[in-house]
Amino acid sequence: MKGFELINGRWTFDSGNLPVYIDVGTADLTAPFQQKDYAASGYSYNLVDLQCTTGNSLRGWRVNLSSNPSSTITDLQCVHGYLTAAASSTVAAGGAIYPLSAWIDVPDGITFAGASVVAGLRVIFDANTNALGSAAAGVESALVYAQTWASAGTIDAGLFIAAGAGSTIDSLIELGGSGTVGRIIDLTSWGADTVVELVRGGPKDATGLAHWVFAVGDATDHASIVAEVGGSAYGSMYASTAGKLWVNESGTWTAQT
Repeated sequence: MKGFELINGRWTFDSGNLPVYIDVGTADLTAPFQQKDYAASGYSYNLVDLQCTTGNSLRGWRVNLSSNPSSTITDLQCVHGYLTAAASSTVAAGGAIYPLSAWIDVPDGITFAGASVVAGLRVIFDANTNALGSAAAGVESALVYAQTWASAGTIDAGLFIAAGAGSTIDSLIELGGSGTVGRIIDLTSWGADTVVELVRGGPKDATGLAHWVFAVGDATDHASIVAEVGGSAYGSMYASTAGKLWVNESGTWTAQT
């Protein structure tokens, strides 16, 4: 063992053949610390319990990470959550598994003195004068970058936002600020030559049989559109790359003139 280790709730360091246990108040560690407990449980197993006094600011856990000048970097991460569930595990009804979580509680009676930001997650990206957009060949940059791993598994959504009972979300996506924004939705990186369903859901037709759909593809008649999008509500739209806009009129996809 090198440096400090937190083993079963006790700070431990190697003093030869005899471990020594100490109580740590505040300490500066110049070596990594490792924690090992293979029978741990509890929602607050590692608890940082702090309270900010009046007129002050507080960051409960801050990680500063930097690289040496002129160094070659392969990976830099301030916080990394890696969760692995055993193959024999069972997720109980109502259970949840996730490597990172954020919970914010804004109590009744709170006062905002002026312009403020209140968010469950906030990301600030300072690109300085670097051109990290489409002009940067081979660079994928984003405020939030999320991906599925190269495996055969499937998930429901890339982004899922649920409105809790009784709550209201004014805008699902809101764009603001004084900077420049190009495309709202850019699918050029996808590159797949398949039908794209931009919208499915929301209102149903008068018969209540199917949801409204807006899709884009290269179909050129009623049958091929049905084969691509399946059942759809009356009034659904299909933009064909062949140069026609089709609308589901009472169950029949009809080209608009």
